Amino acid sequence: MAAAPVEPSARPSRFESACRALSFIVPAAAGVWQATPSVDFQDDVALLRAFGSIPVGLEGLVSAALGGAFGLLPLGDRVLRASYVSALGLGLSGFLLYHLALALLRARKGERRSNVLFALAAALIPLLGPSFALEGSRPGGAAVAVALGLATLAAKGAFGERGPGAALATGALLGATALESRGTAGAVLLALGVEGWLSRAWPSRRTTLFGALGALSVLTVPLALAVALVVSAAPNAALALGSLGRGLGVDASAVDRSAALGAWLAEVGLVGSALSLLGLGAGLCAAAVRPRLAAWAVFVALDLCLGAARTPPTESSSLLAVHLLALGALALGAALGMRALLDALERAKIPFAAGANALLLVYTFSLVFVSQENGTRATETRATRAAAAFTEAALDELPAGSALLVRSEALLFRVQAARVVGGARPDLLIVPIEQLESEKVYAELVAREPSLIPLVREVLLAGRPSEYALSALADARPTFLELGPDTNERLHGHLVPRAFFTEFTAHPLARSDRKLGTARGEAGFRRVFSAVQRSPDGDPATRALLVDELGARSLLLAGLGDRDIAAEVVADLLALAPESSLGLGLTQRLRVGGKGRVDVSGLYAAR
Repeated sequence: MAAAPVEPSARPSRFESACRALSFIVPAAAGVWQATPSVDFQDDVALLRAFGSIPVGLEGLVSAALGGAFGLLPLGDRVLRASYVSALGLGLSGFLLYHLALALLRARKGERRSNVLFALAAALIPLLGPSFALEGSRPGGAAVAVALGLATLAAKGAFGERGPGAALATGALLGATALESRGTAGAVLLALGVEGWLSRAWPSRRTTLFGALGALSVLTVPLALAVALVVSAAPNAALALGSLGRGLGVDASAVDRSAALGAWLAEVGLVGSALSLLGLGAGLCAAAVRPRLAAWAVFVALDLCLGAARTPPTESSSLLAVHLLALGALALGAALGMRALLDALERAKIPFAAGANALLLVYTFSLVFVSQENGTRATETRATRAAAAFTEAALDELPAGSALLVRSEALLFRVQAARVVGGARPDLLIVPIEQLESEKVYAELVAREPSLIPLVREVLLAGRPSEYALSALADARPTFLELGPDTNERLHGHLVPRAFFTEFTAHPLARSDRKLGTARGEAGFRRVFSAVQRSPDGDPATRALLVDELGARSLLLAGLGDRDIAAEVVADLLALAPESSLGLGLTQRLRVGGKGRVDVSGLYAAR
């Protein structure tokens, strides 16, 4: 016999209140438990923002402000305190997703006793999975953006057209989402627009005006305060100017949609994905929930179209929160699918139907435990990455008072984060070549080291330092640089490839001098090399930096005629990147000619 519907009461039962509390406590506790003091390359900018070391820029303002507030609490080291902000976002995301799922289940099938359990499962399955677990246990994770996006959806559904105060609150939450992640705010706004179009319930002009005022008030006042208080006071404010105007970072031509489907299958599973499609399809056929489900389908469509766009492994995707929202949409669909199967079993007049219902509920929560196990494994894998070993070995290699000329933002922020978090190497002079056009950058650097004046002048005039400018700096300090494809060939005789960086000497060196210099720091490099190879996921960020450095080193050595050393470097390069076109091409050229310089023309583009 089918179970009789239960009339919803104005006051939730104790069981419902307990499930509501669990939807927040379980994800938040998982985020706190899985947080580690180890820092990855994707965490560097968030840490520097939270600790007030660089400007917050145009994104990440909410997590940066909360990170600064949590930094004042005696709750562990600085990295863990910043990670607790993401754990809080994870808990709020679970709480909001539970309420949104429960509202959908009640609108689709009416009140049932099992709705609360299905809603709780819909919240916990994605929140405990690998993607949410990683973002909820690291500083500056996308969990805060997800929580703000879900709060905007919940506010719109709860408030509707109930006066200007509700419109102000919804607009304010949308503005806060934009301050944290512009891509997420755009996706939420599109979802709300699709819901309004399908429901034919467009807000009035008065409601729209108050909503816009709420959004603008949040967007302008906190951002102005951040510029006034953080940017001017940040000790390394000038060094972040290159990343303040960064857009969404999505290359639509590089989208691999099969990767998005693979990510869904890895998170939800084949059975869960089938149930999600069943629930979403059945829900879209029901007029009662079609507009709200269509809004969630927007996240799935955006994740399929843009969420798998390739980004550098040392950076976090700006649309990662949209991917997490898409996983939430799939979990909602799975809950609706489970509900539909349960209703079908209740209507079927077959033996043991009641027992099958109980087994279906047990199976639903077994997916929660599977998801939690996968999430724990993902966070444990992240904790074993080689980023910390790379930072320690690379900085220890540099002599006291060295000048380090860097080109990539990943390396720049890695060094700055190591200084802020652990006080590493304050004696180094970090020179960001790509940001010397900023007056504040070169003024601060020249005030600390006057011998940089010729180098700054050459970069501003010619775009790269000359032999004279680097020699003037090398006479004052040990000078190391990050090689680029446009390195002047006149500098090659002054360069000594070291384990992680290339040393520039004021006078040209012979091949024997280069051979001795190349051997220095080799033990530290081997430690990092082995750590990358032992990493369960391959540690793509550290691997990318090592591959880039090995490629530059091999090109330099081959161009100078040091064929034996170049062959060893190419072997390491191919061990990390077997399909490297540079490594394969250089291997062929090293086999030709026997002695002397190798023609490396055309290989720079293969890096």
